[in-house]
Amino acid sequence: TVGAGFPITLTATPTASSTFTGWSGGTCSGTLPTCTFTPTASVSVTAGFRATVVESTLTVTKAGTGTGTVSGGGINCGSTCSASVANGTPVTLTATSTASSTFTGWTVGPCAGYATPTCTFTPTANISVNAMFNLTIASKAAPSNLTAVLNTSGQVDLTWDDNSSSETGFQIERIVPDVSSNVFTLIHTTEPNVITYIDNLSKLKSIPKGEKYRSRAAFSDGTFSDYSNIASVTNCLNISGSGPRKVVFMLGGTYGSGPESTSISIAHYMSIVQNIINGGFSSTEPFKSHMSQLSFYVDLQSIDETVFPTIEDSVGDKEYAASTDVKLEGSSSCGESGVSEYIFLSSNPELYLAYTGWGADTGVIYLGIPNLERSYYNIPLTTMHESGHAIGWLADEYPNPAQELRESDRTGLENCSLSPYLDFRSSINNRMYGSYESTSTDGCWEGINYEHSPYFRPSPSSMMNDQHKEPRFNVISCGYIIASLNGEIIDQDHAQLHWPECLQMAQKGYVIGDGIPPIGPTPTIANISSTTLIPGDPTITGTNFSITPTNAVQLTNQSNSSIVYNIMNIASLDGKTLSFTIPTSTSPGKYSLRVAAFNSNWSSPITVSVIAKPSTLSASRISCSYSQTGIYSPAITLSASGSATGGTAPYTYNFQNGTVLSPTARSLPYTTNMPSFSNNSGWSLRVKSTDGQTVAVNCKAPGALGPGLTGSVYNSFNSFIDALTKIFGI
Repeated sequence: TVGAGFPITLTATPTASSTFTGWSGGTCSGTLPTCTFTPTASVSVTAGFRATVVESTLTVTKAGTGTGTVSGGGINCGSTCSASVANGTPVTLTATSTASSTFTGWTVGPCAGYATPTCTFTPTANISVNAMFNLTIASKAAPSNLTAVLNTSGQVDLTWDDNSSSETGFQIERIVPDVSSNVFTLIHTTEPNVITYIDNLSKLKSIPKGEKYRSRAAFSDGTFSDYSNIASVTNCLNISGSGPRKVVFMLGGTYGSGPESTSISIAHYMSIVQNIINGGFSSTEPFKSHMSQLSFYVDLQSIDETVFPTIEDSVGDKEYAASTDVKLEGSSSCGESGVSEYIFLSSNPELYLAYTGWGADTGVIYLGIPNLERSYYNIPLTTMHESGHAIGWLADEYPNPAQELRESDRTGLENCSLSPYLDFRSSINNRMYGSYESTSTDGCWEGINYEHSPYFRPSPSSMMNDQHKEPRFNVISCGYIIASLNGEIIDQDHAQLHWPECLQMAQKGYVIGDGIPPIGPTPTIANISSTTLIPGDPTITGTNFSITPTNAVQLTNQSNSSIVYNIMNIASLDGKTLSFTIPTSTSPGKYSLRVAAFNSNWSSPITVSVIAKPSTLSASRISCSYSQTGIYSPAITLSASGSATGGTAPYTYNFQNGTVLSPTARSLPYTTNMPSFSNNSGWSLRVKSTDGQTVAVNCKAPGALGPGLTGSVYNSFNSFIDALTKIFGI
């Protein structure tokens, strides 16, 4: 009871495990812990409190000779053996043993001393609990989870789970397909409780299929457990990267038996491979910036090269026949799926230094290791040059009389071109990304006429020219390589998407940009002969057009921006006028039209409409006739009736004798008097449509001659008498 009119202050104080949530009722509100008011009558005030959740950490450990799992309270141990739990909330843990083990009780923490597999407790602080699992006495359970992993030394690392007790060891058995008749053979017996083994007997083989392993436990009474699962391993080893484009290294075996015989050891093989990856792919743009697209594999089988037929080119270099490409692709332990190129390290001392074969679906790079290591050639850079062929489908940018420009049609426009303005230019921004000029001796190779090659190359020097003098790709080649690495079609439309990125690399010195011409002034459009275009020849007037045939007009459909027409190689006679032809394939619709000069930016666009080209004008349904005003008179009447088709209506009509037109063009039916007619041969009716098409109908009427007959005209009295004589016999 309090006195009315006297101020009262209430204070809410929660306990350590609670939190004040606020006032309700009376004149108190809000969440401040104090409330002061002056009562004038009886009043009820409520203070709200809620329990504060406090969490602790629950940790589970396992001990003993057996195996099992513990679950509950956010624990799955197994893999997750620690979790946060709420204080004051009961937690139940359950221990589950494996088939070869038995749960023997809990130790440590609130469950200590319990023998049952379940234990319930209420945490108030951090708690540790231990579960004991021991192997079942005299267990003869089979080993499990056998794995076989090839290592970089050509050995196989085996691991397994020991599920038995009192074994004397584990027997390891192996199958080498097509060698051991698919029968498992014992290769080793371990000591007791050992769960790993390295198969040192796995040497390099010419068999591309994988080995298979299994294991079982042996016991002192002469019995054995069941076998484990079968684990397979191939000779294919992923040594770095996880990208979708595979680069597969393969190894040629011992070649020959005399003093020139050569053998590459596994250690030497792996050293060369790592040198190519680190000194080539990881160091050379654009591969360096796109390494996430690549994965590198080594095939640790050794291929017998003595069975490969060799051929000799026109300058005496020895290469393997194209059938070898197919054989290597098909025999690779790493398969064919997703492979961008195979790199074959040959032991053949007679094989040419390096070349790329296209006999298979995927490019095969051959590296003649004995010759390469004796030469001044840099193996990583040489591999990058060949990868330009195999991955980017690039041509050599140096004169070479022993080869043709196109490698089995693998190259299209790519990095060697007869029309650099077309092939080194991006239709997206009209920019040139390669050189436009070439002397008579510095073009790409072209068969035997290499000293005067008409093919242009994108830069004076590059990786595809002489990788030892210039170990960088040029911008054009860089774009094709990136398109390939991205899994895109290897053509100009896709390469040009990446040329700006490659130009940025060039500006940083990582890619060659030499020879790219400076940006020209942007042209302007002052006027166009018509904004309604049919496939024909409109004319644009403006400024900054190129005198040379290097101007371009681009039409982009405003309803579907993927519909684009590029009209190229347009010349301007005065730099101010541009006449071009709208392609007949242009779909009707509204278009944004813009123009560009040589290596300039696009002009501001204007809107034009393209309409369908009219059909061909036809006058086949028109007939015309002659009539005379009397039996004999030089004056005649020419008449025409019917209708024309095709072209664009309306049509106009004129009678024409040679080059002379009747003075007025009219519509059908059409009649005109010809008072001074002297010859009825060669007269026609000329039809003209509004789109400019014309056609003529011959109006010299055939038929019998006679007075008053339509189509009969007599130019003299004698001809009239001759006609009467023929008709009436007078």
